[in-house]
Amino acid sequence: MRAWAFLATLVLVVLAFATPVAAQTEGLEYSEDVTYTVLEDSVRVDLDATMTNTTVERRQGDTVFFSFFDTLVFIAPSGLTDLTITSAGSQLLSTAEAIDDDFDVVTAVLPERLSSGESRDFDVSYTLPRGEFRSDGAFISNPAHHGFPLWSFSDPGTGSLTLRVPEDAEVSELGETIEPGSAEDGFITWVPRNFDVPEEFFTYVNVVRDSRLEERNFEVADQDISLRSWPGDTEWADFAQDAIEDGIPALEELIGTPIPEQDTLEVTASVTPLLFGFAGWYDPADTSIEIGNELDRGVMLHELSHAWFNDSLFADRWVLEGLAEEYSWQIDRQLGAPDEELPSTPRSTDAGAVRLNDWSDAILGLGNADLRERELYGYNASWFVVREIADIVGNEGLQQMILAADSDTPAYSGARSLLLNDWRRLLDLAALQTDAAGEAGLEDLFVEFVVGDADAQLLAERSEARLQYRRFTDRPLQWRVPADIDQAMADWRFEDAQVLLREANSVLDLQRRVLHQADLAGLEADEAGRSAYEQDDPDFALAFAVLAEQEAAIGSVVDVRELATAPLTRQEQLGLDGLDLAAITAQAEQAYAQNRFGDVVTLRDELAGVRAEAAQVGASRLLWSRFALGAAVALALLGIIKMVHGRPWKDSEAAAA
Repeated sequence: MRAWAFLATLVLVVLAFATPVAAQTEGLEYSEDVTYTVLEDSVRVDLDATMTNTTVERRQGDTVFFSFFDTLVFIAPSGLTDLTITSAGSQLLSTAEAIDDDFDVVTAVLPERLSSGESRDFDVSYTLPRGEFRSDGAFISNPAHHGFPLWSFSDPGTGSLTLRVPEDAEVSELGETIEPGSAEDGFITWVPRNFDVPEEFFTYVNVVRDSRLEERNFEVADQDISLRSWPGDTEWADFAQDAIEDGIPALEELIGTPIPEQDTLEVTASVTPLLFGFAGWYDPADTSIEIGNELDRGVMLHELSHAWFNDSLFADRWVLEGLAEEYSWQIDRQLGAPDEELPSTPRSTDAGAVRLNDWSDAILGLGNADLRERELYGYNASWFVVREIADIVGNEGLQQMILAADSDTPAYSGARSLLLNDWRRLLDLAALQTDAAGEAGLEDLFVEFVVGDADAQLLAERSEARLQYRRFTDRPLQWRVPADIDQAMADWRFEDAQVLLREANSVLDLQRRVLHQADLAGLEADEAGRSAYEQDDPDFALAFAVLAEQEAAIGSVVDVRELATAPLTRQEQLGLDGLDLAAITAQAEQAYAQNRFGDVVTLRDELAGVRAEAAQVGASRLLWSRFALGAAVALALLGIIKMVHGRPWKDSEAAAA
């Protein structure tokens, strides 16, 4: 909705009239039963009034002093018709004197003086003025819409006030409350809730009969439009149709998305928003626009833009109104409107100044100047902030923000859900469209105009978390950002996010070391730990453990290679006993390639153990072989000796024989 720069003139007029100028006269009692009857295209007013002269005659010597009344005086609308004033069967003559553009003082001459103690009954009837379609007057009357004030000048505790409307009419009031009562002859009777002091009672009523509206149906950009205007107001209907037919396609192009799908968009001429201080409003629940019948294309474009900019896009009123003001202004300029003053820089000393996050929907009451100033400030400030955002991110960036919001795209790509749909998400989406310096400018803008003290502290926490997040994402990441980190940032759980960032950085530090070591070793950089790191509920401890195991395996492969290729002494060669070191190296490399990191370490440890024992085993074997050789030589020598020395002995023995 868009606020007027001031309350509708008709409201100001009736405000001025809220205290009757025809105050009670001393010595005169006055009571009236007033009935307002809404007819097809007019409103009839009937007064049954009684005047009583309560003065008392008094004598002073031969002189009698007494008071009398010879006129009936009351307030009536300027331009009324069919006025009749009768008393005791006689019609009274009357004159009218204007007190402003909307009201007259009517004076009727009594046929006889009203003396002390006498009473006289009067019947007064007239028809309220119909008013012009685009008039600032207090009265509107056509078959589809009747707007007029209700009042009475009865003395306290006397009289009555009744409103009779057709059964198919809807009634709204601004001021004192009236309530529906009985139904009779096709009319509903409405009466005040409190009428104890009639001169303090005042309300302005709107009586709407939608069945009497004139309707045009057409299509714009595949959207069905139902345009409903007051009977006979073809000027407004033509203007509104042109504004809609030109405006919707232009808004679609500038915003970047088609008008959100809706069965039928109803656009209805109505002064109801005016009574609450607005030029019009959009209701997303039934996809309808009620708008004043002024020929103001900017207002029409503003309300049309709310087909995009409503609480399905963002929850905060200031965001939606700021976007609506900005885009309707741009389109109105495209369509040839003269330059309009841009929003002024809001200041804390401005009348009605309020933090935009505290600027919620408000209904303007009669005479509530503070609330009116608050509304005017809110509209100006919200547009100012949106324009500043556009200056930082650019028009294309602003369009991308709206597209992301419309498609429920998270500001952090790994976030799984969107818990926030307010100013915080707006800021996050804006940050995607700028650099760190631009983001700092956005934060300053929000601190100055949008948030209160508590949220300003939250923004400070966000600033620190965003710094850590940018440093993290600026790393040469080969794995995606863990979903839990993005979700914590998207949810504005910055303490949780920073804890997760520290844990993730520890994993990535180890991963970088592992990659470097693998490269030096000529090994493939395996994806070890990635699944634990990237899963929806990341397990950084597991990822770290797996990477640590991989790091140990890389070192073990290098150790196996070194153990397998180191020069062997004679003893080590004997100790290894023909062990195939190349095959062991191949086994270690194969185990690494298959992520059997523990097997690599086992092979390294076993090979290291074999190499450590090889020299000792070889030395033992060499010693044993030398001993065995010596023994063999000794035995051989012994045999030779026996052969040399034994034969003569045998010969002697033979000789003896």
